[in-house]
Amino acid sequence: LFACRYAGFLAVDAGWADNADSAGYVAGLLPTVLIFGRLFTTILWGWVADRVGIRLSIAASMTSVAVGNLCFGLASSLHFSLLARALFLGALNGFTTLMAPMCALAGPARQAQAVAHVLAAGSAVTMLGPALGGLMYGMLGRRYPALPPSLLGAGLGLTATVLCLLHLPGPADEARMRQRGPSPVLPIDAAILETALPASVSVQAPAEAG
Repeated sequence: LFACRYAGFLAVDAGWADNADSAGYVAGLLPTVLIFGRLFTTILWGWVADRVGIRLSIAASMTSVAVGNLCFGLASSLHFSLLARALFLGALNGFTTLMAPMCALAGPARQAQAVAHVLAAGSAVTMLGPALGGLMYGMLGRRYPALPPSLLGAGLGLTATVLCLLHLPGPADEARMRQRGPSPVLPIDAAILETALPASVSVQAPAEAG
């Protein structure tokens, strides 16, 4: 989860680079493969959420984050490390796609508050992550120097999984919410769409709630 903070040191300590001067390429690969993995599943996660529900989709994503962190912390080869990040933290982590519909479950009156909480939590992790990653790196010895911060990331993923299963609405509740009609959180003027879309695309504004 915090690998890019100590990636250069890890590349040298794990023998993936000869020295710090040549570790830049390997250090850059670690965050790059994560985004690369998401390229192929971002749209698919939306399709999955529409069929199994937001709660199970988020829980599966957070479980994948936990597994990915654990695999990365125990990896001894560069190829396995890259695979763990691309697969578990990238392709099988659909949070970037699912965040907006998840927050929409709070309803029009509380959706902005839900978004604020998610962004605040993300900001806290982004702020504390570099310090914790650097502090915990190598605490359990030189064989698996990235394991301590990876265990922290795995713990956060498991915690998020449990919270999702306990507090997010289930599929039946989601279905009832969708039957009430679209949420007027991000209204889009039909006239604006008509000017942006080709003439062959028909745009109809949603009916006003009576």
